[in-house]
Amino acid sequence: MNRVATIFQGASVVVERFDHAEHCFHRDEGPEVTQSIAVTFVESGDFEIVETKEHWRFNQLDVLLSVPGTPRTYRHYLECPTDVCLTLSYAPEIVEEALGRLPSSVPPRVSAGVASGFALRRMLRALKSSDAMAIESVAFDCTLAIGPYSWEGTGKLRGATAHTRRIESACEAMMAGLGEDRSLTSTAREVGMSTFYSGHGWLMQRDCYARRLRSRKRRLAVALVT
Repeated sequence: MNRVATIFQGASVVVERFDHAEHCFHRDEGPEVTQSIAVTFVESGDFEIVETKEHWRFNQLDVLLSVPGTPRTYRHYLECPTDVCLTLSYAPEIVEEALGRLPSSVPPRVSAGVASGFALRRMLRALKSSDAMAIESVAFDCTLAIGPYSWEGTGKLRGATAHTRRIESACEAMMAGLGEDRSLTSTAREVGMSTFYSGHGWLMQRDCYARRLRSRKRRLAVALVT
């Protein structure tokens, strides 16, 4: 038996958690047709999908990508499946704005790696905060998984795990010290990070914020007209 819980619902993104009732037998049905553009993190467990006659196995921290209109069949190997997935479903205009186009097809799997783990941890922290802007911000960043610069292959990046820890520490330090007189140099020094990369990360966040602000202004203008 499948269970779905909506954790966050906004105009541009919906976050849902999928799992199975404990100790209940599960029967896989026939093909399903995907309905939305979505990025799904496998939080735990495993399963398989069959798509265009190819078999794709998913394990913890793998990412399942979806675009509308794709037939796929889900398969589980346990009578009582234990997989838990967190799905981010996007409004088409948000993806088009982020990527410059709407993808007609995507490879269904991004293998587990540093980037997918980092993104999932950020998403879980944002959800825990219940801050709508933080949730939307991280969710919009996760559209990178769909684009041409996807997370595939990041598991092989040398030193990436340590670098992601420093990035997380820098984000936490900046959030904790919002009322303080901080500089990029002092924050970078505090977490043992290069000032150059710290500045690059800040610019990326600024650009993401500007993109979200433009999107919100556009939606507000449409609402006022209608």
